[in-house]
Amino acid sequence: MTSTVKGFRLDDEIIDELGRDSRKRRITLSNHVCSILTNYNGSYRHLERLHYVWSSRELMTELIKNVDSKCIEKLGDVIAKDLKKQIRYSQGEFDVQAVMQTIESNCLIQDIPFTEKDLEGGSVRYTLFHELGKTWTSITKMVFEKIFKDTTTRFTDFVGNGDYMSFTISHD
Repeated sequence: MTSTVKGFRLDDEIIDELGRDSRKRRITLSNHVCSILTNYNGSYRHLERLHYVWSSRELMTELIKNVDSKCIEKLGDVIAKDLKKQIRYSQGEFDVQAVMQTIESNCLIQDIPFTEKDLEGGSVRYTLFHELGKTWTSITKMVFEKIFKDTTTRFTDFVGNGDYMSFTISHD
């Protein structure tokens, strides 16, 4: 693939924020901006698939009200497998940065408010305010545990109830 050098004007505040993000992710500012633009462009092509995986809140809420624990486990397996494919397909790789970017994108698409707090060593603490119920919190925890199994990424300090969930993602 060939590349072309282009110049763009950005507000100083945006440059500063992009610089902080790129340092947090331990990549160059140029690579970070290229990644953002590539992912933004790719998200339009794959938005329907992303929407299918995550944003049918009403369907998922009704579904989990009427299933038993064995079915919930199976549902968690299917969602985890599909999410891993989605991350690899849309981000080009499956690493901690790709996972964190996907979590943030999915929250934005579904209009799920969230906060993120940078911790020492590149770890990030997320809190998602989903209001989808305790079962949804349990399924999401199960999905993340399955996604990070056998990787160098750690998913720790999970707490949650029917209204929110909070967890830390770190990378060795």
